[in-house]
Amino acid sequence: AHAKSQDRSAPRKVFKLLDRMKRSKLFQPDIITFTSVMECLSKSASLEAPKQALDLLEQVLSQYEATKRPDIMPNVRIFSTAILTLSHNQGSIEDARRLLTQMVDLYEETKHEDLRPNEYPYNYVLNCAANSMDEENKGDVFRLAMQTYKEMRQSPDLRPDSFTYGFWLKCCNNLLDDMELRAKCVAYAFEECKQQGLLTSEVLTRLYQGSTPALVSR
Repeated sequence: AHAKSQDRSAPRKVFKLLDRMKRSKLFQPDIITFTSVMECLSKSASLEAPKQALDLLEQVLSQYEATKRPDIMPNVRIFSTAILTLSHNQGSIEDARRLLTQMVDLYEETKHEDLRPNEYPYNYVLNCAANSMDEENKGDVFRLAMQTYKEMRQSPDLRPDSFTYGFWLKCCNNLLDDMELRAKCVAYAFEECKQQGLLTSEVLTRLYQGSTPALVSR
């Protein structure tokens, strides 16, 4: 219930519940518990949320490594929710990208279906880059976004969706000061999006926000 709540005190309440569960002799928090707490953080609009999400994920990874409990095994959802928390709360794109790489590496190591990458964490990394407040390092942020976008497009198992294109256009708009380069990146992605039949109102909004009148008129 707290995870779906818009109450700003919800994270504090769920952390109290989590601590109570950790101290209990009857039951211990499982992967669903930790993911629910993290979902609360993703909606908290708190600058502390990124660090709290990273700490929670580290607890999960450490506990699973120590106990091998199946009910605490990390999965794609908790990694995705951690990255989502970063993207919604001014988290570091470097941290977001590191979590994505860590999840992919863990899947390659274990081949466990619960860790199989899907579009969600990649899209959240793109959104994290687009929301970056790091004005001095826009180029580095864009390169991480481009790496993520390129991996999605080249993967045999992943396929960019409408959110991918929307977030990618948002990255181009927010991170590329070179108008000529921005126009080229936006035009190419927009044409590809149309060809894939993935054009949505969100994609069009991003197009209008960052494009020249000449490009929009095409």
